[in-house]
Amino acid sequence: MGNDLKNTVFLEFYGLPGSGKSIISHLLANRYSEAGKTVAEPTYRLDHQCHALKRKCIKTRRTISYCFSHKNSFAALVKLMKETGSISFTEKISQIVNICSKLYCYEKYSFQYDYVIFDEGICQSIVSLSMRDQGNIEKSELDLFALLDQYNTIRIYIRTTIDVALERMNNRPENDSRIEKMNNTDLKAEMLKQMQMTCELLSCTFSVSGERPINEIVDSMMESIRENSN
Repeated sequence: MGNDLKNTVFLEFYGLPGSGKSIISHLLANRYSEAGKTVAEPTYRLDHQCHALKRKCIKTRRTISYCFSHKNSFAALVKLMKETGSISFTEKISQIVNICSKLYCYEKYSFQYDYVIFDEGICQSIVSLSMRDQGNIEKSELDLFALLDQYNTIRIYIRTTIDVALERMNNRPENDSRIEKMNNTDLKAEMLKQMQMTCELLSCTFSVSGERPINEIVDSMMESIRENSN
């Protein structure tokens, strides 16, 4: 069964808010679909096509399903959250639900699609965790990535500068992330700086600049994915 799981390529995007993760990953998904590949975008669909209440219900249902089918992995995740002492109980529950929802998709979609693309996957969850608990980033990374060992996962870091991220966030019609909801620009910049440091520490399969022309980004990305999935 382990070899079967390798047939699906899982793509995880991570980076600063406004780096272009969603736009780039969605265009990549469209390109693969046009090429005749089967593609799923579980996090993109959830965030862009479902209202808040429906998102919560879907994530909760997925978490319950994952909890019952992977009790040991779920227990390991809960233990990790307990050890992440600098975030509140509510935030720990939110992180558990977000991560379990993504792990559920890893298992559920592995037999159905050629590519499963997360515009914000486990890597982005690690970034969110480390924002509250910088000292545990290496442990968080190792523990969470260990849950994905059986899957063929390619981790893609979308790089951008803090100034560009700030400009793009300010021009968005909706403010979804906790950084975007801040009113203080200096505080936003400081939080982005911390997040950027975290992103640089994570181990990625390859990284690309989110400031290049988008079609050029996707062209080079498809070549890199082809090389890394062979």
